[in-house]
Amino acid sequence: MDETQELVSPNHYLFFTSTLLFSQKNELSFSVGGIPTSDQRTAISLLFPCPFPLPPNCNIFNTQLQTDPGVALQVAYTRHVVSFGPASLYAEFPLVGVLSRDIRAFFTAGPLLGNSFTVSSSALFFTPSARLKLFDSAPISAFVSVGGGLAHTGVGSTLSALVGPSSTSQNSGALQFGGGLDFRTPVRRLGLRAELRDFYCGSGVQPSSTTTPSPGRLHHVFVGGGAFLRF
Repeated sequence: MDETQELVSPNHYLFFTSTLLFSQKNELSFSVGGIPTSDQRTAISLLFPCPFPLPPNCNIFNTQLQTDPGVALQVAYTRHVVSFGPASLYAEFPLVGVLSRDIRAFFTAGPLLGNSFTVSSSALFFTPSARLKLFDSAPISAFVSVGGGLAHTGVGSTLSALVGPSSTSQNSGALQFGGGLDFRTPVRRLGLRAELRDFYCGSGVQPSSTTTPSPGRLHHVFVGGGAFLRF
């Protein structure tokens, strides 16, 4: 009888562990990291025409906007939907915020305005997504995430007045895609996470009657790590 119990117990233990893992359908995570943003070039047309004998297009000058990397915080709620074989599907709701960082505007022409200036900016991204995770019960598991939602960005009034838009804040649709790795810990419900997410949205300078930006949509790449709790 004792030998039978010894043979069966490990199987019972594995079954109990797997059942316990998937009975915890909810997950709350917190991550911190950096978020660089792609550059943007802008052609700006001044309102007055070019006087003679100045060359044509003297009232058009170009700027290059460079956004400094900033510290970003992320909070995400995740709900397990279904499992099939080694894969699991989750619905996740990540919220990423960037409190403050600088945007540097460099003028390649435009002597009336000088060479460059710097303003502060902030950003907030909320993109409900679908997450596909492989080998959820393994010590190390990988996942990919795709979704979409909203982006809210704010810039200093100086930049808004010179290169638009007229408002210092703007909302736009955002596409999110990324992935990462989860690591189990000795604490049963606690895990560690390393992840990367790209928020692709219509932030920065937007087109207007006097402004032509390129590109119109920018990449905001969140690279970070943190912890998550299953319950």
